[in-house]
Amino acid sequence: MLARVTIARCCSLLAVITVCAVLFAGDAKPAGESKTASSAKSFGDSKTPADSKSSSVSLDHEAFAEPYRTIQVATTDLGIVREVLVREGDSVEVGQPLVKLDDELVKASLEIAKQNLASRGALTTAEAELKLQTARLAKLEPLARDGFARSDELERARSDQEVAAARVLTAQETLQVRQREFDKIQIELQRRTVKSPIQGVVSKLHREVGEFVAPTDPVLITVVQLDPLLATFSLKPAQASQLSVGLPVQVQFASREQPVKGEIELVSPVTEARSGTVRVKVRIPNSQRDCRSGDRCVLLIPSRPETPQSASNDRTKSPATKPIR
Repeated sequence: MLARVTIARCCSLLAVITVCAVLFAGDAKPAGESKTASSAKSFGDSKTPADSKSSSVSLDHEAFAEPYRTIQVATTDLGIVREVLVREGDSVEVGQPLVKLDDELVKASLEIAKQNLASRGALTTAEAELKLQTARLAKLEPLARDGFARSDELERARSDQEVAAARVLTAQETLQVRQREFDKIQIELQRRTVKSPIQGVVSKLHREVGEFVAPTDPVLITVVQLDPLLATFSLKPAQASQLSVGLPVQVQFASREQPVKGEIELVSPVTEARSGTVRVKVRIPNSQRDCRSGDRCVLLIPSRPETPQSASNDRTKSPATKPIR
């Protein structure tokens, strides 16, 4: 009798445990479903950068903004750097002096050329000789007509007059050569001061005072033009076909909330064989230096709205069979 009571109690306990397990499983399943639904809702509510800008704008490949021009300012002259007139980060104008090389030897050569140019003794002598020979010939010609001078004497006077004229011409040509030499040395002296070819910013100094500039490494300073900036994108041919030179576009920088305006500068006529993309360059005005060179940016291309005609064409062109995978 006691065994029967014990078995009955055990069966009741098992039944209670089974009911509790079933109830717990039922409660856990809705909770899991609720959590999954909440995660899906949260992911669905998160907006992509394209949705945050406009539903009619599609994001394409990223690029990095670069200086519009990067100039490695160099010199063809040899010498030692005597003075560096700028520092890294300085803004420079066109023609502003950047670096001065030693110029003592060139200045000495310029003084010599200046002295040679001022020396006109040879020209003065030649002109006096020409004047004398011309007067002598003028006296002999009437005497020869009257028979008081020999013909050979007259010919000799003419030859002397021509030689004197040639000496004057030689002296004049010598002075012209000296003038050209003087101008050449002046240019060499000016080139000892290296100037900026563009308006921009000094990004790097390659030489310090006292260093020697050799022909194998003539670069002195790097100057970059930051207004405007330039971004090069690699687009698909279908996207590039929507663009043309001069077309205004918008570029979104990673460090800015609002996109900036740009302009298409180049749509490459060649599709790169390896990547199957078209190179597109965008010029971005940057007069206020709001955009930084090297910052990541994205080109915002307006999407063409689908018309009923284009949709009909797409359905007509779509194959009836499924593509082979």
